Formats: sequence, C-alpha cells, structure tokens
Amino acid sequence: MIPIKKYFTEADRKALYDILATKTQGKKQDKKQLLVHLIHHGNKHKFKSSLYGSDVVKDKLLGFFHGKCGYCEDFMGNEKIAHKPDWDWEIEHYRPKAKVFEDASHSGYYWLAYECTNFLIACSTCNGLRRKANKFPIEVGAIRLTDVHFVEKGNLKTEICSLFHPIFETEKPLLINPIVDKPKDFIEFFADGTICGKNQRGDESISIYGLNRKALIIRRKKIVDNIRDSMAREVKLIALTQDKTLKNKRIKEAVNHHLEKLRQEIKNPESTFIAFRCAILAHFDTFIVMNENSVGENPFIMPERKALLNVYLNMKNGQ
Repeated sequence: MIPIKKYFTEADRKALYDILATKTQGKKQDKKQLLVHLIHHGNKHKFKSSLYGSDVVKDKLLGFFHGKCGYCEDFMGNEKIAHKPDWDWEIEHYRPKAKVFEDASHSGYYWLAYECTNFLIACSTCNGLRRKANKFPIEVGAIRLTDVHFVEKGNLKTEICSLFHPIFETEKPLLINPIVDKPKDFIEFFADGTICGKNQRGDESISIYGLNRKALIIRRKKIVDNIRDSMAREVKLIALTQDKTLKNKRIKEAVNHHLEKLRQEIKNPESTFIAFRCAILAHFDTFIVMNENSVGENPFIMPERKALLNVYLNMKNGQ
C-alpha cells in the first residue's frame, strides 16, 4: 500500500455536490433534491451508484490509482485495453455508507455516500464480504461519528465532510487509508513476501484487507526471486575474473544496474507493489544478498555472496 498524493481537489468536490444538488429521484412527483432526500431518509436512501460511480468519478479514480487496488497494490485485471484494465474492481467507500459491521446500532456513514474523498478503488478480493466490505473498526474508547456532527437544520454540512477535515481524526480508525495516511508508518515487508504490522492499525489493516493472502505473498516474493536469480547469474560469470579490482568493479556495476532498475520501477506509478519494491531497495543486502526471511536455497555460493556483500556495503558507505 502506498500513499495516494494526487486526489480529488476542493473544486472536484464542489462540482460533484453541485451535480447532486440538482438531481431528482427520477420520479415526476418527487422533486426533492438528492442530498435532501439522503439526509431525510438516512441509510434507507436508495444509494445511486450511477452517481458516485459515474464515468467521471471512475476515470479520475483509475487515474489516481493507476488501475491498481488501493489496498493490496495489485493490478486489477489481466491485460490493459485502451489504458484501462480488464478489471475486477469496485468503488470502495472507506467509511461504509449503509451499515457498520462492528456496530449494529450505528446507521452507517450514509452522509458520506456521495463524498468523493471517501472513495477508493479496490479489487473485489480486498473489498469482498470476507475482507473489508462494511467493516470499519475504531480504537477502543474512541467515539464513532454520527450524522449529528454533519447535518444542521436538514442540510448536509458538506464543508466538513472531506476526509481531510480534522473531525475525522477524533474517530481514530484502525484501517489504513492510503488517501490520508502514510502506510509505511503501519506496515513492514519481508523478503519472503509477507507483511507484518508495526502497530494495531497495521495488524488490523493486514487482517481485514487480507494483505497476507497466499496469492499476494507469492507475487511479491517473485519480485525478490527474479532479482536474486538474475544477480546470481551475473555474479557467477564475474567470479571467473582473476583480477580482484576488475571483479569488484563489475560486481558494483551489476549491483548498480539492479538498484537503478528498482528505482525506475518505483518511480513508475503503474508498477505493482511499489511499497514492497521500496522495501527491497532499502534492504537490498538482507533481501537479496543474505536471503533473510526467504524460502529456498540462496542462489549465491559463499565466496560469491561474500564478494557481493562486501561490494554492496562499500557502496552504502560511499566507497
């Protein structure tokens, strides 16, 4: 999971609310504005996916997330057609619009149903019934927000509905939101493709989003395996060089090549698992050379591993 820096602006929010304020329920006898109907009926309101899931909203979200799930960072399709994935994805309401799994007495955050800062895109696995769905745990002792804070005299106070507003911090949610949070503060990666929480928010997010499911672990570990196997082939050939200075120079060039490739993949917003690639870059010695926390044999034999590690550590120290 990575932070999403480019997102809906205040102008985007205003434009969406302006559209909603002029919509009717589609019945000639019902001339109530959509937002008025929403506030009056609460979670009994018939939510219009054609509005929060309009082509404009979809195109913007796909652009912000580059066709990847906002939670697991995997690509949401098998191929790209006209720059859009052949997808299996959903517009996800970070705060559930209709009900809350953990609190049957809560009406759900229905007033955020059309609030664009409450939208993400997620794969159907991360957002499925066994995963996120309508779950929204908060810290023990924290007070869950209700419509009392957001509705005044029958009108929605849209100016404080943005999830960037400080009022939402008081709720202390336990699920990471890549729109407002820095995921690296809550989760860490290991060379075998697994993830561990650094704190309760990390643990809850990993569990509820299913970030340690087998398919994701295999795909993340494959990135490490590919780098390690490629490095092993190169170093094995370089090891035949008799001149120690030349050998170290070539090993350094090989290491730099793979580090630069990682940097380019991280810079490319369409790369999958960018957060994991950042972890590989930060821990190249343990993830790639030393094979820590991984499965299977290390492809480097001891002399090669020692030479590679010495060169890399010298590079880290600026030598």
